[in-house]
Amino acid sequence: MYHNSDVNFKAEVITEVKKDLEVNSPAEQDLEKYKIELAQVKKSRDLYFNELNNLRPLVNELLNSLTTKSGLMGSKVEATIAPERLNELKQLINK
Repeated sequence: MYHNSDVNFKAEVITEVKKDLEVNSPAEQDLEKYKIELAQVKKSRDLYFNELNNLRPLVNELLNSLTTKSGLMGSKVEATIAPERLNELKQLINK
């Protein structure tokens, strides 16, 4: 979901913004650069939210399969999901 290339992308954007602040360039050029960078950051943010929204049904299915049982030795959590389905969910989550 959250890849190293995305971390590098954010670091590069921050570095570019810092460079732009250090250089005394005309305000109009700065404004256009910042607009482009802001659009890139927003696009990156939207991709993260889309990935999270795509994972939501899978996580809900997994959480809905959990039950708690209390006994003399304490409580335990059991999953009522088929092992094959659990493996499918793991693969989808860890893409």
